[in-house]
Amino acid sequence: MRNAIIVLGCLVIAGCTPPPDLGIEAGDAGSDVEFPKLIPLVGTVLTPSLTSDALDFEPKTLADRAAALRARAAILRRPVVDEDTFQAMRAALARRGR
Repeated sequence: MRNAIIVLGCLVIAGCTPPPDLGIEAGDAGSDVEFPKLIPLVGTVLTPSLTSDALDFEPKTLADRAAALRARAAILRRPVVDEDTFQAMRAALARRGR
């Protein structure tokens, strides 16, 4: 309890101090920098300059990747804890009265 009071007191004192002077004003940062040009997202992914090897799947490669993802999804759908461990945890909780 005494440590909690000390920590709380230190936090109150730290919260009352003024922020440090960083030597710059809030409005100075990036005032001479031009904003980036915004382009529409429609059509940008499939333009020839932006395509990558990740988008150029052959049907066989895409089918293999889909099969691998389905297998991984099946693994992730399994229970996290096997039935024996689950029952042991339930028994332990029952012994503790929960």
